[in-house]
Amino acid sequence: MTFPFALVGIVLLALLPGAILDMLGMGFTFSHDKLNHAVAFTTLGILGGLGWPKQKLRLVVFVLFVGAAIEVLQATPLVARDMDMFDWIADFAGAICGLAIAAWTNRIAGGTR
Repeated sequence: MTFPFALVGIVLLALLPGAILDMLGMGFTFSHDKLNHAVAFTTLGILGGLGWPKQKLRLVVFVLFVGAAIEVLQATPLVARDMDMFDWIADFAGAICGLAIAAWTNRIAGGTR
């Protein structure tokens, strides 16, 4: 049940204009942009993998779509941030790592549901 909340939070943070992030004291995170993307999508991969362990392919496709949509929307004048293909690659890497962590956790906990 936490996956939708994490998804909404990640999308909102990714689409907040840079000026608002600076105002909130979160502008410093841009220096670690790829790491931020990887951590956010690792979180989605873990939560999705734990919540729906038999839906890995659907989760990867969905999360990749979300990452691509975020990048396209970041390039709009309203958001005024940069679209970067490497952010999307970091999203993908994070999602795969998250799914691997979830699979490992499920295995240790006694198998997938």
